[in-house]
Amino acid sequence: MGITRLLPVCAMSFLAFAAAGEERVHLETAADGTIGDQVPYDGFPDSLFENSNNVAFRPSSGDLRAVMHFDISNAKGLVVQRATLKLDMISKEHSQATVVPIEVRGYASGGVLRLKDFHRGTFVTVVDADATPFGLVTIDVTDRVRAVLSSPHSYIGFTLRTNADSVTGFQPSNVGGQPPELVIVTP
Repeated sequence: MGITRLLPVCAMSFLAFAAAGEERVHLETAADGTIGDQVPYDGFPDSLFENSNNVAFRPSSGDLRAVMHFDISNAKGLVVQRATLKLDMISKEHSQATVVPIEVRGYASGGVLRLKDFHRGTFVTVVDADATPFGLVTIDVTDRVRAVLSSPHSYIGFTLRTNADSVTGFQPSNVGGQPPELVIVTP
């Protein structure tokens, strides 16, 4: 027998349900967008776009990184069996690259997009955007979620970046389709 509960919290929805002895907590983004270092390409971020989740690197014009923040305050105290970041890959443009590494970085965040998110986070994993088909991409972020849940912070952030000459687009939260989602599974 399953239990369903829906608890709206600020800019996120918190949905938990029991199935086969597990509870799943689905969190929508509190904020998401793209932060870029554009011309002049100097290693310092200078632009923020809230209606986009693009990961791009063009040596002659700049570096764009997708950033997303999730409010995890209502998940405090949960025992995390597994946590996944779910992203809908909607576009990719890769010139001569046969491997397009998208590095996922995670960190305790303030829940608001800022230019400094461009450099934030420590390594979580790498996803090859060239080998990944369009549609839902599931990324294991269990260890990072456990770490932030055990801290005093209420938000977790993820920054996605690449060093391959490419552009990869993920569905943002505000334009329909499948928005970014953090799913926490408890025993």
